[in-house]
Amino acid sequence: MSKALNTEVLNFFVRKVKTTIDEKHRIAKFLDELGPEIVPKGKPPVICRDKNDNHVLHLVQTCSARILISGDQDLLVLKKHEHTPILTPRQFLEVLNSGKLDGENFA
Repeated sequence: MSKALNTEVLNFFVRKVKTTIDEKHRIAKFLDELGPEIVPKGKPPVICRDKNDNHVLHLVQTCSARILISGDQDLLVLKKHEHTPILTPRQFLEVLNSGKLDGENFA
């Protein structure tokens, strides 16, 4: 992930889930340990109606993500970016439960 996306996820938990300080620190540690930071090259695409979400699409491009899971309507309205489907958490669970994630192409 990127530092910007880690911050966005962390802020979501603080705002929407009402996390404690200890939980916030544990979430931040978990996000930091997910793997190396992805630093996209070049300029982000200018596609989203919310320009602040374009960095997410840039990450999707850079790491060739198979799925983007989001609750953000400005991303969901796109339905996909290049070859990457943009799914709600509920849609993702449906795909996961269908067994379609086992194959290389599930969309």
